Amino acid sequence: MHRISLQVIQRIAGYPRRRWHDRETMRTQLETVRDIMLSAAECDAWLTLTEISRMTCYGEASISAQLRHLRKPVFGGFCVEKRRREDEETDVNSGITPPGKWEYRIASAA
Repeated sequence: MHRISLQVIQRIAGYPRRRWHDRETMRTQLETVRDIMLSAAECDAWLTLTEISRMTCYGEASISAQLRHLRKPVFGGFCVEKRRREDEETDVNSGITPPGKWEYRIASAA
């Protein structure tokens, strides 16, 4: 697994995000999340909702919704993968992994 810095992904995706006043150049939240995830996929990187939120200034719930939309055929039919971040620790006494960070990546349409 390769982890890359947020700055690298931001540079690849053309961020930090700029607020445009010209409606023709405005990007939707879905397009922004999609482009970040595609850039991360090129680097074989997984991103948490928090990392995406820091790059876009969008809320984590909104980002989660956009990732769900990306699964729909009308929005590209991407394969959105989810896994628990490896650096989460399991409680030795109970053997339970505490609720923690999940990370995501997308692959091309199935």
